[in-house]
Amino acid sequence: MAATLNISVDQGSNLTVNFPLTNADGSTFDLTGYSARAQVRQTFGASTALVDASTTNAKLSIASGTVTWQLVPADTANEHFPAADDASIDLVYDLKVTSPGGQVYTAASGTFSVNRAVTR
Repeated sequence: MAATLNISVDQGSNLTVNFPLTNADGSTFDLTGYSARAQVRQTFGASTALVDASTTNAKLSIASGTVTWQLVPADTANEHFPAADDASIDLVYDLKVTSPGGQVYTAASGTFSVNRAVTR
């Protein structure tokens, strides 16, 4: 079920990322009753999440076997990311789904690149 998907977002922009989940046979995975959470961190070992999205805070939604992540400009604002003059910042993320019974699965993971912006 886990997939690698690298995400690239322009700082201060909206972005919708869809994660369609399928069973081994290619059929749609039944996400009825599931919840989801995704976090972006500077490194795998970082203690602070730079972006925290979940079905609880409505930044993630689940419908028809797909988890949808709605990023808004505030998610990639400067105060969330380390100061740097680099054109982009490469971070890491993963997306976890939790079954109604409490089993947790990693649905997707990868890099999360923020392309720096000048206009604020």
